Amino acid sequence: MIKPKILIVGTGLGGCSLAQALTPWAEVTMVELSPAQMAATPPLQERGRPANVAPLRGLGLGGTTQLWHNGLIQLPTTAFTQWPYPAEILKPWQEAAYGLLSPTTAINIHQACQILAARYGDLGLASQNLGNPIYYPQRRRNLWRHLGLEHRVRLVRGQALACTETAMGRRPTLTLETAPGITQTLTADALILAAGGLVTPVLLQAIAPYAGRGYEDHATAFVGEVTLNPAFAKLWNFQPTGLGGSLRLPMVVPSPLGPVAFYLRPAYHAPLGRAGQQRQQLTSTLAQLRNQPFNPRLLWQLLQRADDMAEILSLKLGVNLPTSCFSVMMIASQPGQTAVGVGGTLAQLWRHWALDAADLAQLERTINTAMEWLSPLSQQQSIYPDWTKTLTSSAHHSGTARMAHSPAEGVCDANGQVFHSQALYVADASAIPNSGYANTGLTIAALSLKLAEHLKERFCA
Repeated sequence: MIKPKILIVGTGLGGCSLAQALTPWAEVTMVELSPAQMAATPPLQERGRPANVAPLRGLGLGGTTQLWHNGLIQLPTTAFTQWPYPAEILKPWQEAAYGLLSPTTAINIHQACQILAARYGDLGLASQNLGNPIYYPQRRRNLWRHLGLEHRVRLVRGQALACTETAMGRRPTLTLETAPGITQTLTADALILAAGGLVTPVLLQAIAPYAGRGYEDHATAFVGEVTLNPAFAKLWNFQPTGLGGSLRLPMVVPSPLGPVAFYLRPAYHAPLGRAGQQRQQLTSTLAQLRNQPFNPRLLWQLLQRADDMAEILSLKLGVNLPTSCFSVMMIASQPGQTAVGVGGTLAQLWRHWALDAADLAQLERTINTAMEWLSPLSQQQSIYPDWTKTLTSSAHHSGTARMAHSPAEGVCDANGQVFHSQALYVADASAIPNSGYANTGLTIAALSLKLAEHLKERFCA
């Protein structure tokens, strides 16, 4: 039996998840930038609010999975009102993705979440105000290495320049630059773009008119602080025996923008109220280290950030130091922008992420609601008056090649197949129509596993 030839652009979370499911029955080639091309990647032009974590591109084999722990969280069911299928369709693939990205299962996480929700209830936090848990595996997995893909796929180094479908047989073709001034053409039975929410839409601009539109990213900020029962400090990063990681359970406030999540983070750097002005400017050194993991200045700064050090102790060692002081961090849904949010060329790529006055007013109402929920439990609390000045996006770039019912609403169909193409697909966060308040890692893996099953049915039936 002749194996079908599958070509994947990108070796990040989506590409690696897809490749491991394809290699048992397909001949897989993956395309990734060379080290020289990664070093020469031009900076992204920011035309709106900046990201908290730099909009990383060209990270190499494993993508973002080589830098930090992926927070795994299932999308809220409300997000699926903007998907071309209901939540039940993706659920099996979400559950399978836990096994791929972590040492535990969806059932174990659900059971641990019930225990955690009950303990929050004992402290007075109503279960109906809690959302889906985010799970952090204790050990980080670089998927490229973890899955042994260097022994399972053919790797081609180069910068993808354009993708087309040839007239004869409608086989998709990829043109890439392997070295300055040297190009190569690759043809396959199916071509999957997994280059991420910033690069994939640029590669699709000439094919799909909607590419680059519908961009969304999570609005994130520390918005206030509260004093609570010190018992909350034992729950914020919950690590039950045998889970192989930790759970964080947010309060979730509904809004016209979509659900907005609020996480309690223990604050150790100063007593409540005495450092409010300082806290309003708070940014996590941990986030900056994701961009520059070996920067000496940031490593020294980390040693002076009590909250960041406490988060490392909790995440790595399960040590939750007692405190009654907590910062409140917001992660908000954002409807996809109807205007183009990502565009340009690979040499001059730009991103425009913005929230208007009406969006900010909606977010302020959700902040007030969250603090009202905490009010009966807190001795004192405050909302930062200048929280909008520190509001950033989260580098969860999605929606720019979104799944939809038709080309008038998006770029690809429910299977991730680009409209009007024969064998061109998308398998990264750009295909996500709406992610609610959820980190996109688990969803990317789920979509990749679902696409792998579709391709198997197509080519092996």
